[in-house]
Amino acid sequence: MRKSLSNVVAAGVLAASAIGTMASLDTASAQARDEIVVGYIMSATGANASLGVHYRNAQELFPTSVSGVKVRYVVRDDGSDSTQALNLARQMISEEKIDVLLGPSLTTSALSVLQLVNDSKVPEIATCPMALDATKTPWTFSTVQTASLMMSGVVDSMVAKGIKKVGFIGFSDSFGDQILQAFQKLSEPVGITITSEQRYARADTSVQAQVLRLIASKPDAILVGGAGSQAALPGITLKDRGFTGQLYNTHGAVNPDFLRIGAAKVDGEIAPTGPVFVFDQLPASNPTKAVGTDFMTKYLAKFGEQNRNGFAGYAYDGYLIFEAAAKVALTKAKPGTQEFRNAFRDAAESNPTIVGTHGNIKMTPTDHYGRDKTGLVLVQVANGGWTLVNQ
Repeated sequence: MRKSLSNVVAAGVLAASAIGTMASLDTASAQARDEIVVGYIMSATGANASLGVHYRNAQELFPTSVSGVKVRYVVRDDGSDSTQALNLARQMISEEKIDVLLGPSLTTSALSVLQLVNDSKVPEIATCPMALDATKTPWTFSTVQTASLMMSGVVDSMVAKGIKKVGFIGFSDSFGDQILQAFQKLSEPVGITITSEQRYARADTSVQAQVLRLIASKPDAILVGGAGSQAALPGITLKDRGFTGQLYNTHGAVNPDFLRIGAAKVDGEIAPTGPVFVFDQLPASNPTKAVGTDFMTKYLAKFGEQNRNGFAGYAYDGYLIFEAAAKVALTKAKPGTQEFRNAFRDAAESNPTIVGTHGNIKMTPTDHYGRDKTGLVLVQVANGGWTLVNQ
């Protein structure tokens, strides 16, 4: 009898636990309300802080209402920890009943929450580069240019310079994978070969062994698949070892800490980025100059010229996508309901073109990036700063 009762109690506890877990993520049962709740996750501390701090800063410039409806931001730092990002997203969905998730700002963190937000049917606007298939993860959008778009600028530059052999050194994670795969797909058809593929971890303090192997492969140029301040390490080491070929980097390297740490040893490196980073060097004919100038002027006035970066622009473009979709969703349902979230998602992938700081954005049911060539410029390190490369 006791055993039987014990089994019943145990089964009841398990069932209650399962029901509680399901209920905690059941956003459809949330109450209608008069404010839109936006979760905001970025990596302002930890290994990716040199980028994440700009996402945190940008949020301070976000408007606090849309179409007269209050927007409440639930802002959290995941400490550059993907497990923490998942825990934060789960808490935002189950307790805060967020209508939209903006972020995370780190690729590994965004990948960790991808299944959760899609299972929960909460719209997510990631602010980092990540591989997306809109047919498999229809609730997730990204503000960052695809690796293919960014690498197309790099490959075009290499072709123009007659470069045929390229060494690669990149992060040993999903970001490094994206860069390498995109580069290979674009470079092979134009006769560019990879002489050596090397990897390093974001927390590594030395890449001496990798650099020696790269140099031994005798490349014309080297592509660094890194981001943040850690993207400077290969260039510094290559210069110390006497490499004189052209160095390329990624849009993830275009930030103040990269220049501070790399100093003169990263001089001459070329990287793709979005136009907002060099808003004041763009020609008047650039279609995103006005939007980028308005945002970055306000950002630099608040945080200082030493904080010029493109990552705050990714965050603000996320806000612009949110604002456009929220305006449509508010005409169809009240915030706090699944009907609002459904309407938001539908609007996000069908709205007219949005002029963002990093170029035009036009989402579709099969394209949750929505970026075109207006989101790409090349810049080169010169005299401690970044200079727009004429294309």
